[in-house]
Amino acid sequence: MDPKLKEDLQNSIVKVLESDPRPMTLNFMMHKVFKEIQELHPSVYVTHKDFSVVLDELLKKYWVGRTKHNKYYLDYLDYEETGVEGEGYLEVDVFTGHGYITVKRNYREYKKASYFVHKKNIGSSKTGDYVRFVGLNNTKPRDFSFKDAAVKEVLPKPKIAL
Repeated sequence: MDPKLKEDLQNSIVKVLESDPRPMTLNFMMHKVFKEIQELHPSVYVTHKDFSVVLDELLKKYWVGRTKHNKYYLDYLDYEETGVEGEGYLEVDVFTGHGYITVKRNYREYKKASYFVHKKNIGSSKTGDYVRFVGLNNTKPRDFSFKDAAVKEVLPKPKIAL
């Protein structure tokens, strides 16, 4: 497959899924993407196999997600780092695999989690780890007030005097 066509297919899939927040069926999404690709490449015929290869790559990169009813939605894009770094305790949700970082002085202190970490940005970290993280520049508005972050490294837990 032509690299330009592959890139245009990826961009079209993301654009179509960004246009509607609801999950889409495969046929509906393919119809919209093929219409857009036909405008960009009028002499090219995109096969179902080529479309599936590009969609699988987006699924592996976590850009696109799939529900249990085989509908597709925009999952999580690669956002730029803001340069804002911090340290905190990571808690991983066992059902989704996503993490939340709470910035606090010790593990017993209660404080609201303030950073969301997508499962692709967690790395080898696990619940209870003290981590260094960097903020991400997510331009998509969210319904909740968490800031996006990516784990940079696992640090030794700080020594606390009781």
